[in-house]
Amino acid sequence: RIQKLKILGDVILFVALFISFLVLYFINETNDYLKARTTFASSTEEVDKFSLPALVFCFEPSYKPSIYGNGSADLSTILEKEKSIKKEQKLSDFLKSASYKLNEDIQIELIMYDDNNNIAVKHNLEDGQKVMDNFQIDVYQTQTLKYGLCYLIESGEIVSPEVSFDVIVKDLNSNNSNKLSKMNLFVASPETWYGIISLSWPYFELEMFSFSFDIPNTYYWMDMSVTSKSYLNGHKSVEECIENWLATNDACKKCSPLFFSFKNKMPSCQSYEDNQCWYHWSFIEKTYSEYKKCLKPMKSTLYETKSVPFEKASNQSNIVELRFGYLSDEINIKEETLMMETSAYIGSVGGSLGLFLGFSFFTYLSYCIDKLFELCNKF
Repeated sequence: RIQKLKILGDVILFVALFISFLVLYFINETNDYLKARTTFASSTEEVDKFSLPALVFCFEPSYKPSIYGNGSADLSTILEKEKSIKKEQKLSDFLKSASYKLNEDIQIELIMYDDNNNIAVKHNLEDGQKVMDNFQIDVYQTQTLKYGLCYLIESGEIVSPEVSFDVIVKDLNSNNSNKLSKMNLFVASPETWYGIISLSWPYFELEMFSFSFDIPNTYYWMDMSVTSKSYLNGHKSVEECIENWLATNDACKKCSPLFFSFKNKMPSCQSYEDNQCWYHWSFIEKTYSEYKKCLKPMKSTLYETKSVPFEKASNQSNIVELRFGYLSDEINIKEETLMMETSAYIGSVGGSLGLFLGFSFFTYLSYCIDKLFELCNKF
């Protein structure tokens, strides 16, 4: 009888401890594991090479006053209620004539310096892919909803942290009605600039720098610190994701919208009506939410940039001169990681089983093996 009471007491104690384990620990720990919460692990690493940033230049006014007029001009306004464009006129033709053209209205000069501050590359930039002094540089036009036509400048070259480079932007219409008032700049990378199209960066934020063409005797030092950011779940190619998203539209498939035609790879809609069809489809709430999911790259480079003005002996007021340099030879690394990985979950639950119940895989497995041998010996 005493033996039975002892066994009953052991069973009651085991059940009580097991229920306590489930209620006080296992359920909460399992819920946390299943929610797959994440955090960012940060570290710093010295490097001997940096990738060059992608620079997006947009100008104000967005379109030439001599063609568009002096009113507020952005592509979203044009697509919503533009009266100055005749219905039979091609929107692409209008934008082509009203946009500022490289080396006709705007001149952008790139000067690359080597480690010894000697000029290695010096060229006026042109549309398209170019190789200049063995240096690859790509210049593309891209239509944006807020800033009209912008110029994207990027290169796959990697450079030493000691390298600096100048970008000199000149307004060639400073003496006529199409003169520029200011330039807006985004310092981005090949996977982060796409948000400029609709001014949406849901997973990170790119700062916009504005420079006036009316301030003489000034140049700006652009100090860059570099961060590599990676997500557990993201897109290897933001561009490919957006193109796949566009393919889900069954209503406007005649062509690709002007504001989502990247690097001249896809044929653009020519008419006002076709682009307006895309505009209304793209920015309804559900569709726009799907687009924003594409703006999460699996891995990206972010350039935190500080703009510092300096005086320069010059009387020209139609030039914006920028000098870019890296703040240090260190790169900040931010990696998204699970707050509780599978191995940590198993270790945590296993350890708690031992704490509550004295559970040991070795003990129980040894017991099972012993019973198996006993059973075999009977036969």
